[in-house]
Amino acid sequence: MLRKTLTPLRLGLAATALGITLPAWSLNILVTNDDSCTAEGINVLMDALEAAGHTVTMYAPAGEQSGRGGAISTNIGANFGISNVGFHGPTSADNRYCVRIPAENPAEGAEDEEITISASPKDSALVGLALMADNPPDLVVSGMNDGQNIGKGAYSSGTVGAAVAAVEKGYPAIAVSHNRFTAEDGMSFAALANFVVDVIAELEAGRTDGAPLLPPGTGLNINNPVGPPRGIAHTTLGQLDLKFGPNTNGEGGAAVLFEGILSLGELVGEAQAEALAANPDATVEDFANAGLDTNDEASMSVAGYITITTLDGDLTAGLRKRELMALKLRELGAGGE
Repeated sequence: MLRKTLTPLRLGLAATALGITLPAWSLNILVTNDDSCTAEGINVLMDALEAAGHTVTMYAPAGEQSGRGGAISTNIGANFGISNVGFHGPTSADNRYCVRIPAENPAEGAEDEEITISASPKDSALVGLALMADNPPDLVVSGMNDGQNIGKGAYSSGTVGAAVAAVEKGYPAIAVSHNRFTAEDGMSFAALANFVVDVIAELEAGRTDGAPLLPPGTGLNINNPVGPPRGIAHTTLGQLDLKFGPNTNGEGGAAVLFEGILSLGELVGEAQAEALAANPDATVEDFANAGLDTNDEASMSVAGYITITTLDGDLTAGLRKRELMALKLRELGAGGE
């Protein structure tokens, strides 16, 4: 799926004169998201990937689709609409497409008018893969999301859902999310986009000839911390979760809350947190010695690390759990008697 790019001599000389480093490999990349085709994050990412020399095409929802996870349109026979205009205006280039779908239940009296709604993130990724079938992408990148997608909340994330959809189809994929509460001295959208470019370059450098960028069935989930990153931590999704709780306004219903402690002081104690914060050279081992779960995505984000979690898109339980269930259900008959 990788396409080696032979750069003409005159282009190479011009690049050298301008101080531009051209990549040894130019990848064909599909970019999607859940914030819409006109969102800042995805367009900054497109700019960075193009500046790095990659061929990039965007297929993203026409409107905001956060939290849609693996949602997919099931209106069989409906035709997706592809254009350079989203619900919030036009995109900035011809290779940046917005994806819509006809509404299943248009408003009364609108039978003669075509009413469209935004495609979901998974819809958009699958539409892009279908339209790029003659020249399949080497990589799918979903993001950059406005807000982190860490812990169990990633399960419902449209950003992660689109990446997982690509992984399920056999394409390597990266989901990338920008911390909404990033400090002034933290990573900007542009800095995080450049980090993604570096990740791709590193994957290219370690790739054996003819192999995909990532092992089959593999994706990455990348999130930046609030402040300047201390380094990179390879993590698991961990236990941070969305939860439903009683509505505090007394009107009943349920409120959506985040479950989990996002204060380093509450995780390791205020004294140790202050000592670690004051030590710019603190290592992952130092955080572990202080009692932090250094495998947990949210914990390492709080500690100040860019987190990279490897995903496989496979919901199947491990071998031991499968064997245990087979043992527990060994007397079960097929007839339901």
